[in-house]
Amino acid sequence: MKKAVKLHLGCQENYLEGYINIDLPPEKQTVKSVMADVYADVRDIKYEPNSIAEIRSHHLLEHFSRVESLILLSRWHKWLEPNGLLVVETPDFEESAKKLLA
Repeated sequence: MKKAVKLHLGCQENYLEGYINIDLPPEKQTVKSVMADVYADVRDIKYEPNSIAEIRSHHLLEHFSRVESLILLSRWHKWLEPNGLLVVETPDFEESAKKLLA
């Protein structure tokens, strides 16, 4: 039986076991440490359609324009196997505004 391929895009220092953790090379980072399996720009990586079981993206999409984000989401959708899982986490704007005002 084929092992499910799971991607963690924009992983920074949050390394997830069982995933291919992908992020920019350390010299292009603004964080102190990066722990990735693959160092690449997520806009440049390629996978075959229907080849990925799960894609996780935590606090990544807000770094791209609306157009770039839509292109990425469309690409990720194509990569997912039927019934694949896409998990996208972005900042909570309302909570961020409250913290800024406090």
